[in-house]
Amino acid sequence: MRPFPTLRTVCSALAFAAGVVACASEVPTIPNPAGISSVTILGFPDTLGSGDISPVDVHVRDSGGRDIAGRDVRLASSDVNVARIDPSGRVRAVAAGKATISATVDGVAGTAVVVVSGEPAQLHLRRSDGSTVPTLVEGDSGIANDGAVEHREIYLESGILQLTGGAQPDYQTTLHYAWYVVTRDATGQRHLALKSTLDIADHGSVQYDARGDLVMTSATASDIAHDASAETGGFTMHYRSSPSTAVQPSALFFRREPK
Repeated sequence: MRPFPTLRTVCSALAFAAGVVACASEVPTIPNPAGISSVTILGFPDTLGSGDISPVDVHVRDSGGRDIAGRDVRLASSDVNVARIDPSGRVRAVAAGKATISATVDGVAGTAVVVVSGEPAQLHLRRSDGSTVPTLVEGDSGIANDGAVEHREIYLESGILQLTGGAQPDYQTTLHYAWYVVTRDATGQRHLALKSTLDIADHGSVQYDARGDLVMTSATASDIAHDASAETGGFTMHYRSSPSTAVQPSALFFRREPK
């Protein structure tokens, strides 16, 4: 990123106040027709694990603190070997270190420092509203071994999404399910009796689409296809066990835990 001119002399300061573009002996000052006072970068956490991705939120304001919309924002990273930022505004953690992310609008710049740890990015399953699992996946009734009718419910109780590998990360997911038999006592109170558990693990490679979202190719099964959109708090993963468009993907939200 090329540095923009600054007001270094009395002459240039007077010229700016009078609306003159430049003094004869000075480098021209970039005009600021929108009255931009500040550019602030928000949204991404101070520390990201290697392979993690998080969008940035750029706020452009005038001298009165009002938001200015519709301006082109130029994004850059001081060290692309540590962290990269794509045109859509997503920071990608590459390798351990520190990098300064800058956003420049009409010559006014804002910066923020991102720290990349050497640890893999690890995100924990949450509900879409931010609360913790378990969440009911399926419920049905069947005949038990003794001939009695029993009601069963399957819950997704926990899950982890891990990203490793920096610029070209791999992913790994582990989803923990539990199968319960549901009974009711004389007062109508529900009781869950654990019948069995099942962990479903998947791993593979990550690529990026035109928007910068993650496209995940499974190395364990040819009929698993899913993608994840990076959000401020983590990733919303759309998990599909079949490539058929007739099968609706499940949406799982993996939240980045505070350091």
